[in-house]
Amino acid sequence: MLKKLVKNNSGFTVLELITVTVIMTALLVLVVTNFRGFDAGSALDLEADKISSVLRQAQVWSLTGQTVSGQRYNYGVHFEECASNNCNYILFYDLDEGNDYDVGEEYGSAIHSALPEIYINDNNLKIGTTNVNELDFIFEAPLGTIYFNDSIVEDSAQVILSHQKSSSQKIISVDRVSGRINIQ
Repeated sequence: MLKKLVKNNSGFTVLELITVTVIMTALLVLVVTNFRGFDAGSALDLEADKISSVLRQAQVWSLTGQTVSGQRYNYGVHFEECASNNCNYILFYDLDEGNDYDVGEEYGSAIHSALPEIYINDNNLKIGTTNVNELDFIFEAPLGTIYFNDSIVEDSAQVILSHQKSSSQKIISVDRVSGRINIQ
């Protein structure tokens, strides 16, 4: 009987080993591919949350009457198109009350850099349906009126973030009438 057990215990065949290897390789490819997509998506989510927080900070400071050296200002955020790893956006206070960003109006160390591989390229800054090269969101103190590039004509503006390694995008929109800042 012991001889019979030894004969039947022949191990795995080459075909079985190849089948298991192919299945494991396919699963590994799926996991790595999904991880890269998750990484790009999470980077976009993080940057969109960061930008919306900076926009909300400017909005809250305007509504609450945040002062600089005892003076109340309008606050805003300035965006420019960028297609490389050098995307910046600036939190500013409007010194000249021109409802736009001018060099020197940065609030402290308020130049924020986007994460690497996140960019704002051509046609990704919009006021209404019009593409612009620069976009200033200005929140007027104390009423909270919102200006887009010194204008109150259009009811919304958008910043569209893209990722270099995927086709994913995040849209940050501001509604001028309600003041709502939304991420899509």
